[in-house]
Amino acid sequence: MSGRSSATAFAPASIGNLGVGFDMLGLAITGAGDRVSARRVDGDGITIAEVRGLDGQLHPFLSTASLENTASIAAEALWREHGEDGGVELTVLKGVPLQSGMGSSAASAVAAVVAVNALLASPLPRPALLPFALQGEQFASKGLHADNVAPSLLGGLVFCPPELLPGTVSINPPAGISSVLLHPELQINTAQARGGLARGYSM
Repeated sequence: MSGRSSATAFAPASIGNLGVGFDMLGLAITGAGDRVSARRVDGDGITIAEVRGLDGQLHPFLSTASLENTASIAAEALWREHGEDGGVELTVLKGVPLQSGMGSSAASAVAAVVAVNALLASPLPRPALLPFALQGEQFASKGLHADNVAPSLLGGLVFCPPELLPGTVSINPPAGISSVLLHPELQINTAQARGGLARGYSM
C-alpha cells in the first residue's frame, strides 16, 4: 500500500445557473461548504461511516448507503479507476443545507474526490477530478451539468458548457464586483425542478 492513509478535504458551496448562464456558469461561495474525511480500510470499494450536520448530530435525511450518496458515488468512480487494493471509508460533515440552491450535492461530491485523491500514490491534478465529481452530482440532479461542481472544485467563476466538459474556462471578473447571497427559507429539489423544464428552450 502506498500513498497517505487518511485525508480531509473541504469543498465550498456554489451558485449555479448564474445570470444567463443556465447550466453553464457557476460561482464558488466563501464560507459555507462540506467537509469529507477519507481513510483507507480493509475491504473493497467506498463506504460511508456517517453523515453529520453542522449541529454534530447524525444527518436525518442523507443516506450512508454507498449507492445513494453523492460523496460515495463520486469517490467510488475515482477509486475504481485509479485506486489500489483495499477500500476507503468516508465521514461526511454537511455544511451546505439540502435543496438550498447552494450546490449541496456538488460540495459533497467534490470534497469526497479531493480527499480520496490525496490517498492515491500518484494524485491527479485538480481539474482531472471533475469527471468523477460529476458522477456524484449526476445522481442527485439527474442531469449532466457542471455549474455547481466546477466552481466548487476549481474556485471562482467558471464557465462550463457541456460541449467543453471535462474542460472548463475560469473567468476573472472585473475588480470591485462582489456577490451577495440571499437565502430564503425554501427547499427545492433539483431533479424535480429540472423535470418541469421544457425539452427545448431558447437561450
